[in-house]
Amino acid sequence: MTTLHIISRCLQHNDELSQHISHSSQQGDCLLLLAEGVYSRHLEPFADYPVFMLQADATLSGLANPPPQVQLIDYAAWVSLGVQHVRSISWH
Repeated sequence: MTTLHIISRCLQHNDELSQHISHSSQQGDCLLLLAEGVYSRHLEPFADYPVFMLQADATLSGLANPPPQVQLIDYAAWVSLGVQHVRSISWH
């Protein structure tokens, strides 16, 4: 059962949240950074998972260059991710 992990908090100095997400992730899952989550830079624990960032939130936050492993997506792509995964979990 694949999961879309929607992360709306910055993981930068939030080891506990990062650990919870890491322990809840499995092969086939992916992560979506939005809201404050776009400020996350310490993404090494999630190197085995596709990581996406909502373009609108990145632009609103003034982030021109996301980390290399992050793919910018629009709202339509977010909907597609939701359809592709059996469930989603929102991490606040």
